[in-house]
Amino acid sequence: MSFGNLTSSFGFSLTFWTIAVAEAGALLFLFLSTLGQPQYGGNDGGREMALVFFILTPGIVLLLCMLLFAFSGSPIWRLLVLLAVMGPGVLLITSKVRSATMTHRIEQMQLGRGYFTARAMNDMGAAIVACDTAAMQSLAPGVDLDATGKEDMTLVRLAVERASDGPACERGSRLGAVMTLLALGAAPDSGLDRALAATSPKILDALLKAGANPNQVDSFGNPLVFRWCASLPLTHARMLIAHGLDLDATEYGAPLTLVLAINRRWDLVELLIQSGADWRIPREDGRTVSGDLAEQLAELQEGRNAVPPVMLRVSDLIGTLPQPDKSALQP
Repeated sequence: MSFGNLTSSFGFSLTFWTIAVAEAGALLFLFLSTLGQPQYGGNDGGREMALVFFILTPGIVLLLCMLLFAFSGSPIWRLLVLLAVMGPGVLLITSKVRSATMTHRIEQMQLGRGYFTARAMNDMGAAIVACDTAAMQSLAPGVDLDATGKEDMTLVRLAVERASDGPACERGSRLGAVMTLLALGAAPDSGLDRALAATSPKILDALLKAGANPNQVDSFGNPLVFRWCASLPLTHARMLIAHGLDLDATEYGAPLTLVLAINRRWDLVELLIQSGADWRIPREDGRTVSGDLAEQLAELQEGRNAVPPVMLRVSDLIGTLPQPDKSALQP
């Protein structure tokens, strides 16, 4: 059959008109749905723009394609208009498939099964999410406990993340899943970053006791502790120090005590100085802990705001600053 005969055949025409009528019906449905939506607040033209760009314009294009197909005898034009009307359908199907794939992936990750390629690893991930320690122990001999999956996920990191912000388990406990992995011999370092952000200190305590490095660095070579300077609980900091945290660690040339001072974490500054940190180390631009303390004290006193007692204690520890007005001390 020649190209011209093919484009003028009944099957070809039926395909075109089926797609065209379906798209016309979809546009009509969208039009009626848009009219039925309530209008909130002032009229900002949003509905009108939606009608023009998503209904009126495609409708005009579809009408032109239908007219061209009906009255054109050119097989090339007929093929082009068929492809034109098929385009939105192909895009819609592709979008739906992509959305369904993404939804399935997210659901699998929620279950602990979406990060690894090996079935045994996915089964172990599901057991961790379910806090099924018995299943974890039975699966352990057949998996690499320190393997890295998608998004740099490891079994320990998965367990720590769920223990930090996941819902409670119906049986067992989130902490129990972490402890089981560590007891089976999984390396603890991959869970440290998330444990520093966890409210409960028990997870961090378990990782550090299992040998996690408190001076672990990120991909840029900066100690992980710097990520959490603004929110690190005091209990977590004490644990890190007890397990060998480098008190004079730096991030881009800024010492830890100074970064904490900039974040107004004077409770942690006090703890580090008491533990032996050298608060005199300046940043490359000359900024220092004592300079930030003096500026913040002056700012508080100028605004007649109460001075937190911890800032007074740090001032006493440093011993090089003029003592602030004690009457500004918080009651």
